[in-house]
Formats: sequence, C-alpha cells, structure tokens
Amino acid sequence: MPRAWYPGRTGKPIIHAAPCVRCKGRNLREAIPWHYKEFSVRHAHYGIVGHYDGDVRVTRGDQTWRCLLEIKSINENGYLEKYCTLPKPENLMQASVYAWLAGFSWIMFIYVDKNALHKWREIIVPVDTEAVADAVGKLEAIKWYRENRQLPLAARVCEDIQCKRARGCPVVETCWGAAPERSF
Repeated sequence: MPRAWYPGRTGKPIIHAAPCVRCKGRNLREAIPWHYKEFSVRHAHYGIVGHYDGDVRVTRGDQTWRCLLEIKSINENGYLEKYCTLPKPENLMQASVYAWLAGFSWIMFIYVDKNALHKWREIIVPVDTEAVADAVGKLEAIKWYRENRQLPLAARVCEDIQCKRARGCPVVETCWGAAPERSF
C-alpha cells in the first residue's frame, strides 16, 4: 500500500499506510481473492501495540498453514544475502512476537529488493519461541520498572541534563530530578 503523511500527536508529520487511490484496498482481480488490511495486535498487560501485514493461508500438497505475513523491503546486498541471512534476526524477533500475540505458528516473510521491485522472495518459518521468551522477559522487566517507578539503568547514559538525548528522554525528570531548561 502506498504511504501518506498525517499529523502526529506533536503536530509533526508521521507516515501511515494509506489505501491505493485506484483500488482503495479492494481486490480488482477476481482470479486471486484478497483484500488488503493491516492488522493490529495489542497486549494490555505489557502496554504494547504492533502491526503486521496480513493473515495468509499457504497450501502445499494436502497441508495448509495459517501464516502471519510480513512484507519487508531490503537493499540488493541484503536481498542477495551478502551481509546477512534472511529472515533477518530483528525481523524474525518482531514478527515472532506479533505471531505470538495474534495466535500464529508460522510466519511468511516477503522480501522485496528495493533496487528491483519485480524481484521478491518468500520465506516461511516457524515462530521463534526463544525470541518470544526473550521479548516477554524484557517486557516483564520494563513493566516492573514502570510499576516501581525506577529506572532500568544502573548508571546514566546522558552526559548532562541539557544534552540532546536527555532532552528527548521521557524519564529525564526522574533521572535528573528536574526538567531541562527550555531552549529557543
């Protein structure tokens, strides 16, 4: 789907999926039934929200699998796996968490070569349960720190309260005991 710019909470433009002007997300080819919808997953306990690209049924022989669909664009070197293997570990971790939240056992990645959009490859993998367990452990830790109003870091990362990183930090006041001075 093409992308469109919308104003975010702060007024700055952010990018969101937008339906195609021609098809408005509807299928125009009757031979291949589909309807585009970007799905959301939520977990209220951990306070997380994510989006995946689709819910696909893949049939090979007499078996059918329900797969979470993730479409990724990648440069030519990545597509040819010169410097990484596909699926990329960070993509597998993110998709595995989404699959866990949505109840999938399989993930279908479609990697599209940014340099040649007609080149794409399909990779079907099982959900990485180790990545999910690791992510859940991190989410539990984050939840604990939030509930106990503690910072997860043993030492500050920012040089001082006025540095760029501190100014953009959501817990700057907790960490430094004050807000940074306003700059104009």
